[in-house]
Amino acid sequence: MNDVAPLIEEYCQTAACHSPTGSGVGMLSPYSNLYGLRVDAEGEIYSCKMPYAPPDLTDDERVTLLTWFVCGAPNN
Repeated sequence: MNDVAPLIEEYCQTAACHSPTGSGVGMLSPYSNLYGLRVDAEGEIYSCKMPYAPPDLTDDERVTLLTWFVCGAPNN
């Protein structure tokens, strides 16, 4: 999760999305919240629908997140 956590902080836990003031569904902290949303998040990232607000993920960042989801979103 060392390479995933910074991506989630940068792209997901923003004021526009998954934060107390954001419009995204559910907070991503603590980890259990993120884990509960993992299936939907994986689908949205895979279909290039998330992140909704710029900047967009690079191809490498998208692969990193999708690999993490496919591997069960481990909390390590």
